Amino acid sequence: MKKKYLVLVIVLLLLLLVSCYNKDVVEYTFHVSTGDSVEVSMDGSGSYNLIEKNGEFSVEKDHTTLVYGAFLEASKLDSIIASIKTDTNATILEESSNYIYYTTPSENSNTDLYYYVLRLKGSHTGVVLFSITNEKETKEIIEKLTFRVVK
Repeated sequence: MKKKYLVLVIVLLLLLLVSCYNKDVVEYTFHVSTGDSVEVSMDGSGSYNLIEKNGEFSVEKDHTTLVYGAFLEASKLDSIIASIKTDTNATILEESSNYIYYTTPSENSNTDLYYYVLRLKGSHTGVVLFSITNEKETKEIIEKLTFRVVK
């Protein structure tokens, strides 16, 4: 009886370990025109997929692109952020010293567009994310993305 119990416990522990293993993390390293190498990774849970194409990246769900991403020179970020702050159509949702998250109404529909502009610390690179989905899902996707400058 003890042997059956021990086998059952071992099987349950193995199942627990397998369920905790996150094989859904996807990452790409981009060699950006600024001279930096940037690793973009994403926790793919929630059926999101990080896609790389021609040096740019996007996030898809059910074969629909929800977020587009691109890199730019960090030196351009100050003027971009200044123009966002003076844009009467922009609503700033969150802001810190290294990012700004804001929304604007779409010109072609009754939906809002969401943008996330990020300065990568210790680099010459910034990231711009553009989302066509709702605020809640955009925030969920942003929280699943990680950006790291590779030395």
